[in-house]
Amino acid sequence: MVLEIIWIILGFCLLIKGADFLVEGASKLAKKFHIPEIIIGLTIVSIGTSMPELFVSITSAIEGHSDMAVGNVIGSNLCNLLLILGLSSIIRPIEFKKETRLIEIPMTLAITFVLFALCNIGVNITKVEGMILICLFVLFIGYTIYMGKKGEQFEKKDMLVEVQTQTKGSVLKSIGWILFGIVGLKIGR
Repeated sequence: MVLEIIWIILGFCLLIKGADFLVEGASKLAKKFHIPEIIIGLTIVSIGTSMPELFVSITSAIEGHSDMAVGNVIGSNLCNLLLILGLSSIIRPIEFKKETRLIEIPMTLAITFVLFALCNIGVNITKVEGMILICLFVLFIGYTIYMGKKGEQFEKKDMLVEVQTQTKGSVLKSIGWILFGIVGLKIGR
């Protein structure tokens, strides 16, 4: 019993630190190539922090525990939407930009409706339906990158251009952190 608890704690620590290393390495690498911070946040950080769920869901699906994969996805999204957003808004009210209210939230609800429809058409999500979900993900990431660049250009017109600080560390070191993070996520699952 004690050994199982230790393994759970160790796995949890590896998941957390693995995600941290992955995000840190990817962020440093993106800054090294002068990728805007908004795009880093919208893509690299958001995907990196979802890596634990990805590894747990993929491993569960491979081992035939599809209910665990679905529960993991739904549970993590509910936690992000309700717990994290709720706690953040208690600390400080969260303001939504007009684009978020008019575009991103309705788009997210539409994608959620697509998932709802796919889950209720048959008894499983097929490979074709999985590809549809991945295509929707790629389209949404493309949209966020486009909007991030558009917002950055708008800010540059209205504000003084800040001097970019050079990131220290080599590209190989950043790639090493990314790989170390992926390994930590895989082992910690």
